Amino acid sequence: MRAILILALSFATIGCLERPQVDLREPIYLVAEESFWDECEECPAGWMACHADRMAAVYNGIDEWFQYFPESARPVALVVWPEENVPDGAANALIRLKIKEGGCKKPDGYHPACYRWSQDSLGRNRPPEIIFDHPGAIDPQMVAHEFGHALGRDDNDVPEWQYSVMSYSHPSYVVPVDIDLVCALHPEVDCPPHVWCVDIDDLCRCPSDSFEDGMAKFGAGEIVCR
Repeated sequence: MRAILILALSFATIGCLERPQVDLREPIYLVAEESFWDECEECPAGWMACHADRMAAVYNGIDEWFQYFPESARPVALVVWPEENVPDGAANALIRLKIKEGGCKKPDGYHPACYRWSQDSLGRNRPPEIIFDHPGAIDPQMVAHEFGHALGRDDNDVPEWQYSVMSYSHPSYVVPVDIDLVCALHPEVDCPPHVWCVDIDDLCRCPSDSFEDGMAKFGAGEIVCR
């Protein structure tokens, strides 16, 4: 079992803004800004390899969430660039992907990635952003955590003892409780049944064949995902 380390991550708001909501019945578009490809020109394996690695990291992080949904009702998220390639009439707010050194600083310290949204001077919502402090922070687990905020989740929104992709004290892959909480936030979609481990040989991701058994194993300390 590979070890997992999710560094402290955060989202930020300005004032008391309401978090932009996504409709999981509609495609979610993540727009890669030019900065998202920073340092790819210097990649020893070439720009295309760097590009492919970063795309894979984003899609793998998103798949942490969506792989559990029935194929007939599976939400869709797509990385596009430039923004002009987003189809007209997209229902969800665009989520921008960018690299900005120091872009996730908070009073409690350094954060390698964050999810942010704000309003402009006219009170209009700006597109939410997933910001990476540096290219090395573009990692599937970082993406999964930050994308969780886009789905409506908060940091540490589970009991302190419980493993979750959103937890600081017990970080993990996306686990059953994460899916259940997202499903509670999104009644517009069919939620997956509580069968989590079909053809997946990874105890951290899928500890059992049922939600109840999996949480019992986590709670008993039989499975440690750090």
